[in-house]
Amino acid sequence: MGLGGFSSGMKRLLSSLFLVGAACFATCQAPFTIVRPADGAKVREGVRVLIPKNSVPKTGYVGFFLDGKFMEAIVPNLSGRYYEYMLDTKGRGIEDGKHTLEAVLYVDYSDEPRIVDRSSVSVVVANKANIPLPPDGLLLRYKFGSEQQLTYLVEQKVMVGSVNPNEAAMGLNAQADLPLDYEKIRMTYSVENAYGNGDGLIRMQAAPLKNQKYAMYTPEGQTAPQLFFDSQMAPIYMRLTNTGLEVFGSVPELIPFQGLAPQGGQEFIADWPLPTLPTKRVKPGDVWQTRFQIGKNNLQGQTGTTSVINSFPARGEFKSLEWEMGHPCAKLYHVLAGGVLNKNLSVSRRSAMDETIWFALDKGQVIKVVRNQTYDTMTNPNIRPGAGNGGGGGGNGGNFNGGGGRGKFGGGGGGAGGGSINFELPPGTTNLDVQGKGVRRGGFGGLSGGDTPNGGSGQGNGGQGQRGNQNNNGLPKPTLVRLTIQQIFILEQ
Repeated sequence: MGLGGFSSGMKRLLSSLFLVGAACFATCQAPFTIVRPADGAKVREGVRVLIPKNSVPKTGYVGFFLDGKFMEAIVPNLSGRYYEYMLDTKGRGIEDGKHTLEAVLYVDYSDEPRIVDRSSVSVVVANKANIPLPPDGLLLRYKFGSEQQLTYLVEQKVMVGSVNPNEAAMGLNAQADLPLDYEKIRMTYSVENAYGNGDGLIRMQAAPLKNQKYAMYTPEGQTAPQLFFDSQMAPIYMRLTNTGLEVFGSVPELIPFQGLAPQGGQEFIADWPLPTLPTKRVKPGDVWQTRFQIGKNNLQGQTGTTSVINSFPARGEFKSLEWEMGHPCAKLYHVLAGGVLNKNLSVSRRSAMDETIWFALDKGQVIKVVRNQTYDTMTNPNIRPGAGNGGGGGGNGGNFNGGGGRGKFGGGGGGAGGGSINFELPPGTTNLDVQGKGVRRGGFGGLSGGDTPNGGSGQGNGGQGQRGNQNNNGLPKPTLVRLTIQQIFILEQ
């Protein structure tokens, strides 16, 4: 029977089947192309790069290049009908301006990757664009409003590393940092009252994550996480100026909800004040003296206190104007002034603290803070590696160069004697033995010659100390353990 014998209904059915088959073929053979962002688009922060799902075979993966430079090759995450790749323009330090983003499709043949297809678009990165700056700079101030509440997700990372004590004394960082723990909790900052001069009465209080009644968290000064129920999370009240400085602070007595006793007994007081702001107008590149407000370590039972912070001098810097979390922000940096290691390297103490702040200009609030705290502890502090023998004699007068401590205007004094390095012992200490490991300090240095062109020779040699046992009879060498706690506050929106 010819086609002419087909009924009109059968023809329509065949046409429908043909269209369905064509659509299926087109869907199953989608072209490999960057669907988003569009060519020429302006982008900032995290950029969603979308590629059709059916354009990448099962054995395929995608390599991403920026301006011809390889970034990474992955199988992107599947999101509906598209593979999705997130390009963090800020995290990768991509400068503002025009860039070429290219996706390359690879498929493995005989265990070797082959390029099957390519797609590229031009984008304009604008992480610092369109943020106006007045000629006299910005006046950064908190905008406290009655019944306002800010809730932050706090992520705490704890890392540990070790460093040689001599390197630590020179300011070098710890090596091989290893993550110990990763915890999350929420913090609320509720404005109980807004004053006419711009001050705000703030209630600070920790809270569990959403839809939870408790949190596992390691308080400052502790080494292991503890279980805290919401009934144990006590509030702190602070009156702050519109630059974040404490006017007063107090810890009210915790009264459990509906008269129930707190579970676990111990209160969790999260004393994390808001960052301080510069008092004068500032521009990117400006620096100023500020205060680091650090919560007091132990506020248990301090219901009569009038301050909940310790204040330390700090250096403030206006890093840049940039977009963060969709808001135009002033990026500020604070570092604790004078944070140095203890000279004897034998105690545990905070040796450094810094924070980076993103202050949203449109909201008048901090939307993100990255805070780093560093603690150092010496292991085996009484075991010291051995050192050399006594110092050289004083130099001859009138010589500019030479050994033995010679000086331009007379000989220098003899160097202090050797022996193992123990900073707690004064020069000249003898017959002192710590664990029998040869820790005598060398003698005093010799006196210097006269400060004249014909000055005399240095008087005397440095006493010779006992040479230490470099191996300490197999005992471990002293090591500085550096504990780093990083807290990231991100405003919930």
